[in-house]
Amino acid sequence: MIVMKDDDIISTTNLYNRKDHENAIRTLFRHPDFPCMMSTDGLIVKNPIYKNLDRDIIEKIRSDYGPNGINNFKIMPLDIFLIKGLDENNQPMLLCYWSGKPKSGWKSYLMMFRDSNKEKNVAERIKNHEKDIETFIHRTQKTVTVKKRPDTNYLVSFKIDQGYKDLVAYIFTFCDVIISGDNNDIARRGEFQFNEGTYARKFKWYYPEGMEKDQRMMEVDGDVVSYIHTTFETMLTDIALSITNPILFEYDVALSFAGEDRKYSEELAKLLTEKGIKVFYDDYKTAELWGKNLYQHFQSIYRDNARFCVVFVSHNYAEKFWPRHELEQAQARAFRENEEYILPVRIDNTEIPGINDTRGYIDLRTTAMKDIAEAVITKLSRKT
Repeated sequence: MIVMKDDDIISTTNLYNRKDHENAIRTLFRHPDFPCMMSTDGLIVKNPIYKNLDRDIIEKIRSDYGPNGINNFKIMPLDIFLIKGLDENNQPMLLCYWSGKPKSGWKSYLMMFRDSNKEKNVAERIKNHEKDIETFIHRTQKTVTVKKRPDTNYLVSFKIDQGYKDLVAYIFTFCDVIISGDNNDIARRGEFQFNEGTYARKFKWYYPEGMEKDQRMMEVDGDVVSYIHTTFETMLTDIALSITNPILFEYDVALSFAGEDRKYSEELAKLLTEKGIKVFYDDYKTAELWGKNLYQHFQSIYRDNARFCVVFVSHNYAEKFWPRHELEQAQARAFRENEEYILPVRIDNTEIPGINDTRGYIDLRTTAMKDIAEAVITKLSRKT
């Protein structure tokens, strides 16, 4: 088991027997068919990712990175813990937890396995996907425990990428990740929700026969798919979830406002979106809202599908049908869960039923919008 708190880099010393992995790496490195073999719990088998690779490419890899290679390189183990998560439709999804080592330059990431995001800049990639566990732990002061699943083995596989200066040995292990406190907390924060179009989105691709139909999957994920089915003899759907009954929200924040006050909500929506916050703001959803039953749709959004609702309180708000409908749904949610959900921003001194002076609010007349945006982000980071 390994534990990480605050800024600590994870140490994997006690998670498994490192000697087994080192022996597997040596055996594979010296194998006559290097790099075309992989080790599953010490058993040497063919690696599907090299099945259709041109022979001259394999020979080039062997001459450059094999035991007699001409390049000056080192073998770098990269620990990848495979974790089963859920997508936004509650369908099973394979995640990978990259355990970083400061000396190697790797950090610790929790992200979608085989993410299709082509952004090469690590900072931008993390910003886009918000899967950086170290950032999450630092922000929430939580403790993360990574624990090896019982009755599971390991996979060691060499994957050559000309962009690396080192020969990378990928070590895959099935694990659970547990967040201190409420185990659903990370799911509520959205780190376990995934974007459309990601490469691993269609879960059926993890069936072995899928590899034969998808050359890209064969080349990139073939070793892991083979590992799942030969070592565990099970579909990935049969592996227990790491997080139970997660509450997944479509939006971090829903904005409720009168049309006359749109300039304020638009400014806040822009500031939050630039920070990677998922915002329900009607102008961002024009095509999606076209033709929908808005009464029912807004009921779903403001009652069930946002972590917080920001209400722009004004005399315009009090007089309009749609804002009142949105507020009724938000109030029903707040009453049902008995916790703070409505975040009022006052434009003027109008009193709105259900939002009285005893409720904490921010006054837009004395507070800059950028400060309101920062306050919302702080709320999101603290929500449990």
